[in-house]
Amino acid sequence: MAQVQLQEFDFEQLLKKQRDFFSTGQTRKIEFRLESLKKLEKTLRVHEIEIFAALNQDLGRCDFETYLAEVAYLYAEITHTKDSLADWMAPRPQNTPLALAVSSSYVLPVPLGQVLIISPWNYPLQLALAPLISAIAAGNTAVIKPSEFTPKTADILAKIIAEVFPYEFISVVKGGIAETTALLDLKWNHIFFTGSTQVGKVIAGAAAKKLIPVTLELGGKSPCIVHKDAHVKISAKRVAWGKFFNCGQTCISPDYLLVHEDVKARFIEELIKAINGFYGDNPIKSPDYGRIVSEKHTLRLINLVSEQKILFGGESDLAQKYIAPTLLESPKLDAQVMREEIFGPILPIYTYSQTEEIAPFVAQFPGPLSLYLFTKNELLQRDIIESISFGGGCINNTMYHFGSLNMPFGGIGPSGMGAYHGVTGFNQLSHLKSILKSSFRPDLPLRYPPYGKKIKLLKKLLPWLT
Repeated sequence: MAQVQLQEFDFEQLLKKQRDFFSTGQTRKIEFRLESLKKLEKTLRVHEIEIFAALNQDLGRCDFETYLAEVAYLYAEITHTKDSLADWMAPRPQNTPLALAVSSSYVLPVPLGQVLIISPWNYPLQLALAPLISAIAAGNTAVIKPSEFTPKTADILAKIIAEVFPYEFISVVKGGIAETTALLDLKWNHIFFTGSTQVGKVIAGAAAKKLIPVTLELGGKSPCIVHKDAHVKISAKRVAWGKFFNCGQTCISPDYLLVHEDVKARFIEELIKAINGFYGDNPIKSPDYGRIVSEKHTLRLINLVSEQKILFGGESDLAQKYIAPTLLESPKLDAQVMREEIFGPILPIYTYSQTEEIAPFVAQFPGPLSLYLFTKNELLQRDIIESISFGGGCINNTMYHFGSLNMPFGGIGPSGMGAYHGVTGFNQLSHLKSILKSSFRPDLPLRYPPYGKKIKLLKKLLPWLT
């Protein structure tokens, strides 16, 4: 299904076309939504090989990581959504207080309208299409603005969308800051942004001027805490996997390690063994170890490790956009590597001796998107989870919570606002309309003027009718 070629910055006309299409009522029908999801899944399967090639060119990523983190996740999200959509769309009965008898109450999810999805470069397919799945399921039209840092993936994304959908329903707008700025000047019904906290502030500011609701999926310095009773070998493997998957370019990647002093030496030893086991003695030659997205981002990471004490790794090749898996010994907290989200294969390691030190250490940084805790101590698990503010996380694992379609995914404070996945994404991109339906009989006279002394009766009745 070919899409028309838009003139440069003719985005106002695109938005008008989407409003017109939305007004036909097509997107409100469950049959249309289900068929759209089926077509998307089918077309993704047709283009799998091209998707692998695009991600390899953009990020040097191996097919296994692309399939696990992008393609397979999208298949699971589509299947879950198709299987659940009828239930999600159905009116949701609510309890009605006796004071409102004879009436019934329900909440009806209705589409918002036109959704703008601004997606990042680190998982450029999944983080564009997962919000789109929620948008389609909720009955909206959508425009996707992919990152200019992953042009090959943007091309295949645009190709897939053009084959599946008419542009007045779903469209992709490629380009850079100028195109994003032009899109933000328009009046959308919702903006869904995934990216850095810094850019998230810009998005939120632009949306606020037009009172457009936003979902912001951001990042932050996500701590990984290893207590002395953790299984050291397994914990080290899971930390290494979570940190160096996609070369550390993951918003929920462990940003720094806080390990108990009793197991620090053993843990670092096992961490190095895990890295060598994953990628060999020279990771630059490993087919399973990716690359940084651009020379600009590579140079930023090289600068972050300069003048730091390197426990392991540290090698880099700017031309190949390569940074080796790197472990740092306790950088100063005011060092640049600890003043921003690392977003690369660099792991600072700190030590604690008493559990009371954990929460104050983490609190030095803005609310993280994720937190990972390795311990068998259930009291400590409960204390950390309840006392520290973070978006979501894992106990004795890393990053796996993202894969659960039954749980909301989102940040808190500087790490984001709003959440999605599964029914949460459907609700996020729907308006939950509250309806109270009353009978014509009986029609109690108490509610109508003249009130006279009715307030005495009202005071007696209301406590019994709530």
